[in-house]
Amino acid sequence: MQNQTNLPPEVINALWAGKKIDAIKLLREQQNIGLKEAKDAVDQYIESDPALKQQLQTSGNRGCLVWTIIIAACAIGWYYLANH
Repeated sequence: MQNQTNLPPEVINALWAGKKIDAIKLLREQQNIGLKEAKDAVDQYIESDPALKQQLQTSGNRGCLVWTIIIAACAIGWYYLANH
């Protein structure tokens, strides 16, 4: 499927880097548009690019996994320190 929304290269690069919020901010600044309009444009672009959509979903899942591991390690450390 062809992308229906033309976004500036900096916005697309931010998306490929997994920084959707930064992409929305850049688009708002560069095109002087509102938050909803920028978010809708970014979402439309993501929906039109299956590879980008997959990458963003994968990077989001990795972030959750990392936080789960960090929280588990802290809990284990706290338990160990409290009981020894």
